[in-house]
Amino acid sequence: MFLLFFSLYLVIKSTTIIELSEGEPWIPENWISDDQTIFETQHICDDLNGPYLGLIDKNIHKQLSDLGAHNEIQISFDILFTGRWEGSSYFKIYIDSTNIFSESGLSSSTFQTSSTYCKLNTIDAFPTNQKLITVYQTMSHSKRNPFIEIKGSFNCDIMAIGVCQLVSIKNLVIYPTQCHFSCKTCDGPNIDQCLSCPYGSLDSGRCYCQSGLYQYANKCVLSCPKYYIANLDNQCLIQCSLNCQICGNNSCNECEEGYLLHLGKCVKQCPSSSQFNGINKCIDYNEMKQYGSEYLGSYFYSLESNYQEQVNRFEFSQSFTYSLMTQQKYSIYQDKLLLGGYGVWSEGYFSLSYYSVNPHNHLRIYLDVWFIDKWNDDKFQIIVDGTVVYEKNVKNTGTNQFYRTFPDSIEHIALDVIHISNDINIRFVSNLMRSPLEGSIGITNIHILIDYCDFHCIWCINTQCSLCEPGYQLVNNKCAKCDNTYNRKSDCNCLEGYYEDNKAECLKCKAECQNCLNVDTCIECKTGSHLISLPLCQSCENGYYYDDAMCLNCQYNCKTCSTFNVCIQCADGFVNPPQCQCQDGYFETETHQCYKCSQQCKTCTSYGDYCTSCSGNRISLPDCSCPKNSLEIENSIWCTTCTIASLNISLNYDLTILIINFIWNIKDLYLNCNHIFKSQTIELFGENPLCFKDNNKIQVKLGPKANLKQGDLIEFYPNIIQFEKCSTVIQTYYNNELRILGQADSVKDKLQFVQSKIYLSRCQKQNLLISFLNQNNFQLQQWNLIQYKKQDPQLDNFMQFLNQQIQSNPFTQYFEFKGNILDDENEIIIELQYVSILNEIYKSQLIVIQEFGKITTEITYQQTPYQISQEILISIYSQYCPHQIFQNYDRVNYLIQIDGQLYQQDNQIGQYYIFTLKSQSLKIGIYNLNIKTLFQDKLINEQIINLQIIDNIQRLVLKSTSTTFNYRQSINLEAYVTNSQLGNQQFIWECFDVLENELCIRNNQTLKLGNKGTITIPANTFSPFQTIIISVSYKNMKEQIQLQIVETDVPKVDFETTPDIYSGFINFYDQINIKLRFVDMNVNPDTLQYIGLLYTSERIIAQFTFDYLELKLQIWDFLKLEELSEKLTLKITIHNPNYFQPSIIFMNIYINLPPQSCVVNIEPTSGQSLITDFTISTKNCFDVNQSLQYRILLYQNQSDLHYDYAIGQLYKGVVLNPYQYDPVYKTKLVGKGETYLVVQVKDTLNGISNYTLVVNVTSTETEQVQSMMMSSQSDLKSSILFMLNSENNNQSSPQQLTDKTFQNTLQQSECDCEYDVNQQLFLKKLLVQQSQSISYDQINKELDKSKVRLNEIEQQLKQQITLIDNSYDRSKQLLQNVFLHEEVLGYAQYIAELFNKNQISNQFRRQLQEYQNSIKINNQQIIDSLNVITKIQLSQQMINSKKLSIQTNQFNISTQRVTSKLLQQALGNVLTSQQQLVDDDETDYQQQQNSIRFEYKLIKYASNPYLYDSDFMEINKNHTNTILYHPTVSFEENQTQLIDSMSTLNYEFPKSDKQKFYECVMKIEDSWSLDACTTTEKDFKTICECQKISIITLIDAMHQLADQLTSFFSIDTINKINQCHYEEMLFLYILILFTLIFIVFLYIGHRLDQKQINSGSFFSAKVMPQSWDEFPDKERAGSIDELAQLDLQQQGKQKMKQNNNHTKNNSIKIQNNKTLSEDNQNRQIDSACSSKRSMALDSNGRSGKAIEETEGNQLSGTPILDEQKEQNSPKREDSIFNSIQNQQVKFHQGFFLYFKINHVLMSLYYLYNEQQSRVYRTIIVYMSIIGEICILTFFGEIISLNTILALSILQSLFGLIFCKIFSFLIHNTVKFLKIIGLTLILLVVSFFYFILLGSLARYNTIKESQYWALAYLTSFVLNYIIYSLLVQFTMFTFLNKFHSYERVKKIMKYILEDKVYQELYGKQ
Repeated sequence: MFLLFFSLYLVIKSTTIIELSEGEPWIPENWISDDQTIFETQHICDDLNGPYLGLIDKNIHKQLSDLGAHNEIQISFDILFTGRWEGSSYFKIYIDSTNIFSESGLSSSTFQTSSTYCKLNTIDAFPTNQKLITVYQTMSHSKRNPFIEIKGSFNCDIMAIGVCQLVSIKNLVIYPTQCHFSCKTCDGPNIDQCLSCPYGSLDSGRCYCQSGLYQYANKCVLSCPKYYIANLDNQCLIQCSLNCQICGNNSCNECEEGYLLHLGKCVKQCPSSSQFNGINKCIDYNEMKQYGSEYLGSYFYSLESNYQEQVNRFEFSQSFTYSLMTQQKYSIYQDKLLLGGYGVWSEGYFSLSYYSVNPHNHLRIYLDVWFIDKWNDDKFQIIVDGTVVYEKNVKNTGTNQFYRTFPDSIEHIALDVIHISNDINIRFVSNLMRSPLEGSIGITNIHILIDYCDFHCIWCINTQCSLCEPGYQLVNNKCAKCDNTYNRKSDCNCLEGYYEDNKAECLKCKAECQNCLNVDTCIECKTGSHLISLPLCQSCENGYYYDDAMCLNCQYNCKTCSTFNVCIQCADGFVNPPQCQCQDGYFETETHQCYKCSQQCKTCTSYGDYCTSCSGNRISLPDCSCPKNSLEIENSIWCTTCTIASLNISLNYDLTILIINFIWNIKDLYLNCNHIFKSQTIELFGENPLCFKDNNKIQVKLGPKANLKQGDLIEFYPNIIQFEKCSTVIQTYYNNELRILGQADSVKDKLQFVQSKIYLSRCQKQNLLISFLNQNNFQLQQWNLIQYKKQDPQLDNFMQFLNQQIQSNPFTQYFEFKGNILDDENEIIIELQYVSILNEIYKSQLIVIQEFGKITTEITYQQTPYQISQEILISIYSQYCPHQIFQNYDRVNYLIQIDGQLYQQDNQIGQYYIFTLKSQSLKIGIYNLNIKTLFQDKLINEQIINLQIIDNIQRLVLKSTSTTFNYRQSINLEAYVTNSQLGNQQFIWECFDVLENELCIRNNQTLKLGNKGTITIPANTFSPFQTIIISVSYKNMKEQIQLQIVETDVPKVDFETTPDIYSGFINFYDQINIKLRFVDMNVNPDTLQYIGLLYTSERIIAQFTFDYLELKLQIWDFLKLEELSEKLTLKITIHNPNYFQPSIIFMNIYINLPPQSCVVNIEPTSGQSLITDFTISTKNCFDVNQSLQYRILLYQNQSDLHYDYAIGQLYKGVVLNPYQYDPVYKTKLVGKGETYLVVQVKDTLNGISNYTLVVNVTSTETEQVQSMMMSSQSDLKSSILFMLNSENNNQSSPQQLTDKTFQNTLQQSECDCEYDVNQQLFLKKLLVQQSQSISYDQINKELDKSKVRLNEIEQQLKQQITLIDNSYDRSKQLLQNVFLHEEVLGYAQYIAELFNKNQISNQFRRQLQEYQNSIKINNQQIIDSLNVITKIQLSQQMINSKKLSIQTNQFNISTQRVTSKLLQQALGNVLTSQQQLVDDDETDYQQQQNSIRFEYKLIKYASNPYLYDSDFMEINKNHTNTILYHPTVSFEENQTQLIDSMSTLNYEFPKSDKQKFYECVMKIEDSWSLDACTTTEKDFKTICECQKISIITLIDAMHQLADQLTSFFSIDTINKINQCHYEEMLFLYILILFTLIFIVFLYIGHRLDQKQINSGSFFSAKVMPQSWDEFPDKERAGSIDELAQLDLQQQGKQKMKQNNNHTKNNSIKIQNNKTLSEDNQNRQIDSACSSKRSMALDSNGRSGKAIEETEGNQLSGTPILDEQKEQNSPKREDSIFNSIQNQQVKFHQGFFLYFKINHVLMSLYYLYNEQQSRVYRTIIVYMSIIGEICILTFFGEIISLNTILALSILQSLFGLIFCKIFSFLIHNTVKFLKIIGLTLILLVVSFFYFILLGSLARYNTIKESQYWALAYLTSFVLNYIIYSLLVQFTMFTFLNKFHSYERVKKIMKYILEDKVYQELYGKQ
């Protein structure tokens, strides 16, 4: 019945819902709020594993998943009430509208859970308790998808403090009581409690299916599925168990793989009530005792159980009120149900009682106890019947496992207590005197059993029975019945033939036993029965067979048999059971003996020479003679003919070559193994076997993984091989079975390990790799443990780990050994068993020593043999194991001996030592390398390594100029052997015709190709459409090529590679330069099409195109690291439009596989910049070319990482450490979020693999780590990290620290000490970037050193064009080239920062005049250095390969070598049709010529690259060949010239007679801002002309100014203003002086305005000089006529008197024109504003000069008087110019008057204008001057004409708009608007002052500001005195000279006002 119910349980297994489990990851459960929004908020606790669902502040609900058919559910969950609960509060939970929990009137004042539980709960800043409870409820329920609702009051304005009522939920468990699997609904779990059925019918509470169907999983099915069987009621029940492989009687005997057997059932893992037996079975606790056991109870072992029933079995008692804070006795954590637990149980005890239990002698108790959080020597006890059976003082000191952050521990307790009482009381006692939220205890997996002492015992003492049941008596402490009735003797022993069972009954033995121990175990077999083999006795002696407990005789020919005439083994002389006849070649006599037939007979009759079948190929029974025309071979059964071959097959001495002997010599044939042998035979030969012929032999060089064994058939294709003496080919092969007579006499040791003794340590940093010296196609079988020093539980795992490597590859040549696989120090001997291709079994032993607790030495070396030209590197590393807590500086001494030489090295523990032997130091052979480690003169470790030195790896290379040839062409082929010192090698050539399937024929004879390295096959040897295979052999090497013969010509192509791909290995990141060359023809490469195909023997990798006879191939462009193969093939196809057939060549590329399968870890995975210590470790790398080295690169963002991956070079990454041998690296990091680390792992062949890590690093404020940096002498890496951290925080490093680090770095670069160049350059770049005190001399010095080093790199790269053939030295040289290119990139970035410092940056724009020469010299240095970089780039580029670019913040460098085809393609998209580069005629001509090759370099600077900049570089305009920015294109034989002029930049190209192609290459760079270049042809030159100025460049310049303004108006400027010392600046005093003068002018101007207004003496829209009031009293007062009448000798006092008299008596009366409109007034004001000339800079671009003047055409005239005065005036010349011409007024006098009324400053005193008062004009002038100073100080030194024009435009627009607004407001009649105008003036002045003060604050030094102040004063004087005087003098002179010209008059008439025109020219 138990099995029946268990089967039913498996069918109706519960679908329990478990959500929000404590300790499980958060999974959003998609709860829905009443407003239909998803509620999935998690309430994350500070120190609990949560999280809760919450905080819940509104009603939510959820539809739960399918519970299946059920009739009852139990639900459990935890509720946390937090926030503030007061007043009419309530909280309820419903399931399908049924309330399962309800609580109202909640009050936070009654809560007892701490305010700090989960998260601090505060109300109005006061901590407030919370309430944590566990709810348990059972309810009737049948809906499959229950609907759960959470509702509450959730008020948020309680007591007006705004705190909400909040709830959180976790540990939600709903466990249904399932219906029987046949029911749809039910009222109970039994089969007869169904209420409805899913199918079929319902009868008396039971469901039935229709006839012929079976019930299974709530449905009716046609048949029961696997593992199920139908019962009589047509129900599918589990036959024995799910996943059972072999069923027994209602229970499983054996489970499927991956499952364990437990109580006859198959389980995935052992239940908590059992123990694993270590094999495949779980032993239940009740199976462990001899007489059986009984479970008293199992509790808290599953969430799918009845919680309440279990809890009710336990009584709880406590002395204090610490426990049961959740109102329950249980808790839930993950999938565990605990008695007690967190928040439940701390102090007190649980007790459990049993009464009237069965007789027993032992009580067993199993449980897991969780000691949670704070346990500090607190006591836990288990008490049975008042006796303490377990006690422990618990102190948690380990790690945190669950809840909060304190250490936790779990104790598994198994007690076996002697117990005989019928009543049992068990107590679990805790004296933890603290809140269960601080420390607690929980118990789970509780199992309690009693053990019986005898089956019929009613009282036990100790372990034995003392009283038996009635009718039984004690016999040997067992209960038994002693009489014949019960098969016992009088002494109570069982009768003979009987045995005593566990129940003390005597039962009969089985028939086979004379005596037995139990029912299955015989002690003695039946006497005289011929039965043998204890203990079963079911086998018979030879000659007998077993039948029903008897042994019967076999037939005569059987040695053993299963029945009378069915033999298992044959008798001597007979074969082939079960018939057992005489073997072939033997016959049976009448006496049942077998005798051998004659040799020619395969079978024969009773006479040995009377054949019934023939041997071999003999015929003619019964004598079996040879066929006609055949040869009988002595002692052979085979007759050889021309069509039949008898073979003799053997192996050479080292089993690597299969030798096939023929009787006669064989003809030459195509020796491709796939052509000769069938595919099944080829598979036996291994990978890529090679075939060779020698007279009468064919030899097969077996490949790796050959699997030949004795008895294998060697099968040939027919019609391939032919004897020389025969005219027909061989059709049949006999004797082609591999037969090797005899077996190995003894076990031989064939494999020799590189180390016969290895040392392992759990501290070793990498898995140890061990290889063999000779792995000649041995197939490995298994490792066996031979001997161990002491038992270790991990030995089985150790052996399993080794054997798994064999299972994955039986032909492996390397084994990995983990250092931590054994638990303790040990020494073991293991044996490797393997088999040869002869089926011979061999064994080799290896000693493994596990070290622990002392100094260990780890030695790493290359696992493959060393080549004689290779440098030998051995890595030796000693360390303490376990590691020392504190670093010490102990040292060890290494004694190294090899080839009679002794080397000694003292080394610090924890540091790597690299033992090095130069190439050619050892000759070819095997050497013992003995390494001894001594510590304090004591030998602590000795290791012996067998080093094998071999000759350099040789490869046979076969080259052809094409794979397609015209039959009229000769074919040239070349073969050579790499790394060979021998000359004149002898090669074996052969030619095979594929279509004819025979060797090539010429003149009816086999084509002979000779034996030299170079052969030529004459033309017309082959016919069109033939396919020819040419193969060449040298020793055991062979190569072949397939040629296609065609009718048309095919160009021949030769090639060379750098590096030579055949002389060594190519690494993944190497660059292969391939140069192709057409043989015997001249072709334009631009007319060809190039296609490349890269593939392996298994798949095509990539197809690509390229553009020239040169190709730069990079493997990593096409393959991922994990996809690498050891050999790749490159096929290049070149299509020539003049030829029908393309040229095709092949080349093989041999790849060095870099370190693979590395596991890279970082601890921790997140931290803070410069604070957290990170450990980066690399393990489990597989690479045979050891020792490995490691380098780590830092990238602060993913885009930088992708950029470096894209270009395949280190450019944006930071080198944290150069290559080191230690795989563990400790460092601090910097970052601002996700930071990327690249670990580069490099082997001895410099194969590199990259592994990327992601770590989260948060930035740290500079101040936190500043003191540490200031106090310590930092290394390069620390300084780099500190600078990067400052940069991430947008902070500058302290200047003191920056200067100190900079000086240290410079000092280090000048010493001979070792340092990493990349690190140093990167640090210097950062230091220059952040330094504020670097001088121009320092910049010059650094630039000079950079240029020198770049020139050195250029020379080094030139010297390395011819690479060394040796693969090891060559790979080192290639890697050195990579480092040199990385260094070039580093210098480019460093120079960019020096350039930035040398130029005028955004913040520090102004440079003092005294430094200008230094700046220009430095810039010249920069240009020289960048030119060297472009040379280096160009020297490494292939023609028409990708453009190389170096991008920095200050300039971009691009270079490329191209042909005219690619250059034209690049430029074609921007040229117009009129700019066609070449016409059709030229194109036809070019196709017949060699392609013209160009190289170009583009250097784009941060400023506009097209503009001439006098401050960037001093250029003599007359030197037309001076290169400015070097955006040059050059024909490879000539250099271009650059011409600079004031308006354009011209690039001239000499135009030769060959019509070479040139074009303006600046268009090729799309990212440049200006596309204003045109190409023109002039004379014999092609000119590229780039205009300096266009609308595009002006817009760019305006954008630049806008960016400057944006950066200026920031909080940073305000901070600088507050910190600036203005009192030391000359500018401040200039401003004060101007302001005082401004105030004086305001006062004087106001007085003068009032005076002139009162006198009413002026009337004009234009003002007149005040001094005219002083002229003589005439009607035209103030006219030029009066001035002419004055005697110049009497000017003094007479003039003053006359003026005074005229002023008093005859004042000039000027009428005010009242008819002037308001518009006219505004126009006059506007004209005054617009007459101001915008500020511009001088030609040097260093200082601004504001030239403000009224326009000449408006201010050159004299005042216009009213007509009344004009009529009363005396008669005179009516033109000022006529007055000068008539000498009425001298020229200088007229000009002086003109100057006074037109000069800006003088007019403030002399001029009066009623509409533009002196006050108004003074304000305008003052604001103009202040504006000038602002613009000057703000924009500093402006270095481009575009920027000057942009500033002028902006200033003019601003001045025009501002004057319009200002005029409108000031002259408005509305008072309010006038106030706005005055306010606007104040705001503008304030704005100007802010710009002025901010700009001054941003100067570098006080001294610099002084120079700029002096420069401004100088420009002010020049502008307002000298320049203005010259301008006005020029204007006046021009008008005086040409005023009489009619055209000038017309222009003046059009421009000037009428009155002004009349004053200048008169009324006429």
